[in-house]
Amino acid sequence: MHMATQLTRWTLAELHRLPDDGNKYELVRGDLFVTPPPTDAHETILARLTRILDP
Repeated sequence: MHMATQLTRWTLAELHRLPDDGNKYELVRGDLFVTPPPTDAHETILARLTRILDP
């Protein structure tokens, strides 16, 4: 049997109450998207690519 899931719509006020924990929070049409902060490995690769592409 399938149960219907109720979706919660986030407001801008709720978004602003979220903690400053390093995650990137985005609100798109009431849906909350959370992106974790980049890892050290990601930052290292980014720095290397920047040096290669923009000497």
